[in-house]
Amino acid sequence: MKPSAETLIHCEIYRLTGCGAVFHVHTVFNNLISEFFGADGHVPIQGIELIKAFNIWEENAEIRVPVLPNFADIPSIAELVPGVLDANVPGILLRNHGIYAWGKDAFEAKRHLEAFEFLFEVMYRQLLLKGATK
Repeated sequence: MKPSAETLIHCEIYRLTGCGAVFHVHTVFNNLISEFFGADGHVPIQGIELIKAFNIWEENAEIRVPVLPNFADIPSIAELVPGVLDANVPGILLRNHGIYAWGKDAFEAKRHLEAFEFLFEVMYRQLLLKGATK
């Protein structure tokens, strides 16, 4: 058995957050959203109810999900992780690749992952409705 090529990214997240689990998946919506907002370096999400999944309860709350460039050299990506972590946002997108979501245990990491995926799908569909272009 060989570890994933992206193990260094996982290790940085564990080291910096002290989390108990990191999940990494590749889905259509996280790829589309990461590509659309990739040049901005983050995905701005505001006013969507499910932000509460991250224990953020303000009215019209806003989060920014970091988007890292997808370099072929994994150590170069891992070096960027410390500069983008936000204690309130347990996730990082790798542009046009996938998301890393974490939590204190596997249950919380899965809950965060599901929340991010819901938020990305809502954002994608809102952009379609608005005819968004950059």
